[in-house]
Amino acid sequence: MFFKKSGYRININVKSYENPKIFGRLRREPNNLLIAKTPKNFKIKHKTFKDFNKDKSKKKLVQSFKEFPNPIRELSLNYKLIEIKWERDFYKYKVYGPERYIEYSTCRCLFFSTPGYNNLQYSLIELFSNLTENFQRGIPAFLNTECFGNGLDMIEDHKVLMKIIHEEKNSQIPLKIIFESLLTYILSEEYESLILNDNLYDHKVKAYEFNYQNQLKIMTIWGEKLTSRNEKVMLEQLNYMISNDVLSEPPKNSTMTLIPGYLNYNVSKRNDKLPPSYGLSIMKG
Repeated sequence: MFFKKSGYRININVKSYENPKIFGRLRREPNNLLIAKTPKNFKIKHKTFKDFNKDKSKKKLVQSFKEFPNPIRELSLNYKLIEIKWERDFYKYKVYGPERYIEYSTCRCLFFSTPGYNNLQYSLIELFSNLTENFQRGIPAFLNTECFGNGLDMIEDHKVLMKIIHEEKNSQIPLKIIFESLLTYILSEEYESLILNDNLYDHKVKAYEFNYQNQLKIMTIWGEKLTSRNEKVMLEQLNYMISNDVLSEPPKNSTMTLIPGYLNYNVSKRNDKLPPSYGLSIMKG
């Protein structure tokens, strides 16, 4: 669907899930769609390159879990991806006058919802209302968000978790326009006709919650089921999270996580205060 909004040319479409491929073949590594941990800065003392693949190749992966642990909780979720391709004109003033340039990029909106919940429109309106209420002077173009203290409880209680990923760190469409575009699209006849076949656009994923020595809660969502083929890599990913804090926080200025009814924002880059769900809830359950 194509339309114009606030000077941006928007091309927005729901996308079917695709297994990640390398050189035309299905890769053996699982597609890790979302990871979080509480406390977010927890890590054991261990020398690391802060890069999963490099740590793995240099044999720096710590073995906190010797074998794949039993999750303390599991949750089945529906995964939906809506992609926003955008472009806009801007001008640079030269000696001879203004020169026109085109900025363009892609924004991916991932939705994780509990089975049977189909009211994405309501969730987006609630999120948009949360933002409008909290930022009465105007919604920030980007939010530094935390995810999150209560693990799977957060998704189960609020039905939907939304993850926004900007393809380019320094080239982003404002958050307000993202929500306006999503609502325009989801309320359209084009979207309604497409999602009649939910099997094409909804992918089943599994969310797991793990407990490490009653000190750390890890939550992860994988795009593929746990199998004997990918169990080894999933175990390595869990161990990497214990020895690093880089995966517990979204990359600065490129990823944000939002939950309806719970605005877990951290506006200042220097503000490291924990959101309300932390504290006593760390090892709940």
